[in-house]
Amino acid sequence: MGVGFITFGMAVLVLAVGGLLVYMSQLVKNAYQIKIELRTELSEGLQRVDDEADKKLKWIKRDIFEEVDKIKTALTVDHSRRLTELQEAVNSQLKERDEVWRRDRVELIKIIERQREDIKVLDQRVRTLRRDQRRPELVPPLDGTPAPSSEPPPEEGGVDAATPEERVQAR
Repeated sequence: MGVGFITFGMAVLVLAVGGLLVYMSQLVKNAYQIKIELRTELSEGLQRVDDEADKKLKWIKRDIFEEVDKIKTALTVDHSRRLTELQEAVNSQLKERDEVWRRDRVELIKIIERQREDIKVLDQRVRTLRRDQRRPELVPPLDGTPAPSSEPPPEEGGVDAATPEERVQAR
């Protein structure tokens, strides 16, 4: 019985090793399939994350563009408002200065006209004095005696009240 027992033990051992090999090959095959599935799931998960990130990035870009457009619009409106305010301030200052200039111009014209009239009066006085100097009867003698005059006698107080303008008008 010895040989049969050993053969039987060997057969059991071969079967056990064969079963173990089959079991081990199944484990390796299952591990490989799990590895492939994990890679596939990981790839799909990464793809989903990339898609979501792209989608969120697009939303963020859109939001940023909208905010930038809002800011541009606000800046444009603010710039226009400030420009309008500045333009109104400049226009009001120009109006004020124009009014002051016109008033000053009117005053200067009045002053110039008054000075022209004064010059005319003075010119008439100078002409009268020159005319009076040409007439020998009106020039006082050098000896201090009064010259005969054709003018009416002086009024009260002994002072001739007639101004050169009045004398010019009287002649």
